[in-house]
Amino acid sequence: MNNYIYALIKFGKEKHIRSLQEGILYMNPLSYFKGIEEQDSSRGDKNEGLHRFIQPEFANIKVDDHVVDNNDITKPVEIRRNKEQGVNLFCMYSIDFKRLKNNEFKLKLKREMHEFGDTGLIVLDCPEFFNRINTAIFSKNKELKNGMIESLGDGLVEYVDKNNYSGRMGLFKKFKNYSYQNEFRIALDVPESLLDTNDVFKLNIGDISDITKIFKTNEFEDIMEIRTE
Repeated sequence: MNNYIYALIKFGKEKHIRSLQEGILYMNPLSYFKGIEEQDSSRGDKNEGLHRFIQPEFANIKVDDHVVDNNDITKPVEIRRNKEQGVNLFCMYSIDFKRLKNNEFKLKLKREMHEFGDTGLIVLDCPEFFNRINTAIFSKNKELKNGMIESLGDGLVEYVDKNNYSGRMGLFKKFKNYSYQNEFRIALDVPESLLDTNDVFKLNIGDISDITKIFKTNEFEDIMEIRTE
């Protein structure tokens, strides 16, 4: 997993954040984020799971022997693949070295992030956090008789401009209107036997109170001051 992350933060309701500190990673299916945009626009994204996003001028559409003229295509073409719809995700707000531009400054949290919840948990030792996740997955796989948990990648989300981007999307690209999330995500392909009735996967990595700290979301700007030498 990535070693250039300064810190990771999860925002949510206090009871969920305390459950996370006890070691329960709650991983929703990708379809969950697609379905909640109307109820929770700051967290939901109907474009989750796009495989490709193609601007009209680059689209090449053929129906039987008929080739559709680009001039007749009025909006971008969206392509999805079924296999990406069942992926389970664990997402966090990231503070990474690529986004640190000044030698000393206070981080500002966008208004939309406050809507995620009134409580936050900051991971202070990311390498150890990743190690515990990997260890838990390895242990769980040893218990399984059929199938296994497979990693589909982890890393920072890249944000692209919907008005001019054309190309592959996948699990680690989103449109720029979600850039306030500064998202780091872990994507897993999980056997159906490990999912609950809502297709949620709960991964127990053990208590992480030794490498995390809980705070109130409205205190973020007061406690987050970054210095780089």
